[in-house]
Amino acid sequence: MAIGDIASVTVPHRSSAGLAVDGGFIDLEIEGFIVGAECDLGSGFGNPLLDADLANASVTLNVTSSGYATDGTIEGKSRTLHGTHVARRTFPNQGEQDQAATASGVRIRLWLTGNVYSGDTVTATIRAGAFQNQAAGAETSSAASEIAVTNEASLPYPRVTAKLDEFAGVASGDRVKSDFRVAVNAVAGHGISSVIVSASGRTSGHQTSAIVTSMTARQRPASGLYGMAYEAVIPIAGFQQGELIDCDYTVYPKVGDSNSVVSTVGRTLSTDEILGRNRIPLICDKADQLDQIRHVREGGNDGSGDGSLAAPYASIGRALQAGANIVELGPGIYPVGNTNSRIASQEWAIVRPAAEANEDSVIVRINEQRTYRHQRLRIQGCRVTLQSSSSWLDGENQGNHLEFRDCRMDSQWGGPVSTPTVGPGYRTDSCRFINCSGDLGAEHWAVQSFSSSRIAYSFNGCELLDSTTAHSMNAWFHVVACKSIGQNSFRANSTASLANGVPEQEGVFFAWNQFVDFRSSGRKILTLGETAGQPNHNAAIVGNVFEKTAGTSPAIAIAGDGTETASQATNDIKLIANTVAGERVNLSYNDSGPTGWDRSNWFMIGNSFHQMNIKADLFNGGNGQRTGGWPLLNGINCHHNHYRDGDLFAQEGRGRDTTYGTPSQPMEPGYVDDRSGLSGAGGGDYTPTAESVLIGRILAGVLDFGSDLAGSTYRRDIGGLQHQIVFVPTPQAGSTLNRRFRP
Repeated sequence: MAIGDIASVTVPHRSSAGLAVDGGFIDLEIEGFIVGAECDLGSGFGNPLLDADLANASVTLNVTSSGYATDGTIEGKSRTLHGTHVARRTFPNQGEQDQAATASGVRIRLWLTGNVYSGDTVTATIRAGAFQNQAAGAETSSAASEIAVTNEASLPYPRVTAKLDEFAGVASGDRVKSDFRVAVNAVAGHGISSVIVSASGRTSGHQTSAIVTSMTARQRPASGLYGMAYEAVIPIAGFQQGELIDCDYTVYPKVGDSNSVVSTVGRTLSTDEILGRNRIPLICDKADQLDQIRHVREGGNDGSGDGSLAAPYASIGRALQAGANIVELGPGIYPVGNTNSRIASQEWAIVRPAAEANEDSVIVRINEQRTYRHQRLRIQGCRVTLQSSSSWLDGENQGNHLEFRDCRMDSQWGGPVSTPTVGPGYRTDSCRFINCSGDLGAEHWAVQSFSSSRIAYSFNGCELLDSTTAHSMNAWFHVVACKSIGQNSFRANSTASLANGVPEQEGVFFAWNQFVDFRSSGRKILTLGETAGQPNHNAAIVGNVFEKTAGTSPAIAIAGDGTETASQATNDIKLIANTVAGERVNLSYNDSGPTGWDRSNWFMIGNSFHQMNIKADLFNGGNGQRTGGWPLLNGINCHHNHYRDGDLFAQEGRGRDTTYGTPSQPMEPGYVDDRSGLSGAGGGDYTPTAESVLIGRILAGVLDFGSDLAGSTYRRDIGGLQHQIVFVPTPQAGSTLNRRFRP
């Protein structure tokens, strides 16, 4: 080979590369060159590749990855990656480029725009003159076209994050009387190809399926916000009256393999239902014959009554004991606890106001008789209150599920009640809050972990009342389309509850939420990956608006702070289309201890951050083994972001089309009304103005959201809100929240 010829291009394995990660960089060997070669990756010698020079990129990889067609069949997916900047050596030689002599030339390590995965086939095209020798001849490198790249990467394909959306569609145990909707929240780093929903009758054998390729937005009345889901409508025709229908969904990514796919097929463990990835059994009642309605009234009689309108029962427990799957309450106050024998049921028993009543007149009181003794109990459309701080509901570790839907949570209705010892989901496999208003939150309802108890919450479309002091809501699995004003802080659960059947917080969904006026000085709004044993792999943080108005703690930390961060890997994190105003985000730290903890397959796309920080091998005295966070440090899968105050602990490659200021010279994102930051008034409007630097920045096809959390059509703007307003969220009547969202 001649001097300057490209001798080889390799995606090295992490072990041979001497790093904790692989897939995001290549080793390029040039014949006859010596260490110290100059590099022009498209924007001039010594410079990283700039977005304006992308068409002139010197190093281009054509990658064929595994992926899926919309019908769920595997197919090859073509991707294009570019070399962005020369890698540096690890501590203590961080001032040197990562170049090394080979038997006949030099090896230069370059970071890429994205990852090469272990199953990929890769070719490389190198522009002539991209590299210049520093020997006496000052030779330049030759061109190379479509040369085979040796792929030794061990990096798996990224995983889908998905869960059932029980507001937009059915929930496990629902009875269906007509065509029904199955809805799935799903996100993947390279996009979703399709969601395939299937339904099979256990008695009839009837089967049907639907393929969904786009998301639908639905507004939650309690919060006024929209969430997005892949929705399939399943016809009820063909199913037999009274039979069980097994519904499954499978989510196929555009890029990935069988390990990337999320499927509910075969998943039935009761304690895993909170994850939203279990099979969905439904009861077919297309003839409308299965309602077992029992009436309960103040003045009724559990002994002589029969549950009819003429002779109602006095208590919810008695109606359930009589076989009710619907308990209708007249105006009055009704304790929910009972001491009956537990009722096993595959369908929900629904407690709701009778036709002549509503949530203002029907009070369901959680009292000091805590057991509710039903496998599936749904409180719907009622006002829910507490008798005392010793009042909660106890599932007794019997495989029970509890749901509050369309309720007004009003802990103080009967007078002041201090925070209970434990919340209503105590020793219960799942406790869901769906479209609930009122004073829901950790301060009044103790919706958080308790010792090692089995507790697992999810929140969909709820309003979360201001806390006077910061409270951690740490037993959660999904938070979607919720609105909070104040100090409700979400963090990872402790691992003590794992011994009692609570699943690991893997695949959590935190999406399309609005957190306003978070004024805790020491707490963060969202903390993940910082609790030992809870790495929070495969989390999706998507489409949120966060406003912090006090203190110097970060707004968000994901594997970012805390003593446990250094002792576990945290992979497959998706930070997409969020707005964070008033304080920084701390991400992907690997800054203490002697070990490189893997932070692979992170995607950071389309975010507007106040400031972004990352720490690696150079901190806390320095250690060259701490390279687990290097993918995000070097901008892998990181693009179309904006950092108002730049990055105090900076990325070394910020990714494509990332704009940023500095703490002393911020680059304002251009919000309609920014009320964040120290002493900020809160309640700001973080919609981009017509002149905002956020508008139209994201390339067409990069993100496939239908709308933002306010219902505005997605217009390719950076952040959680789009500049064109289509709908203005209106919380339901009686909401206790500040209704101001936009002027």
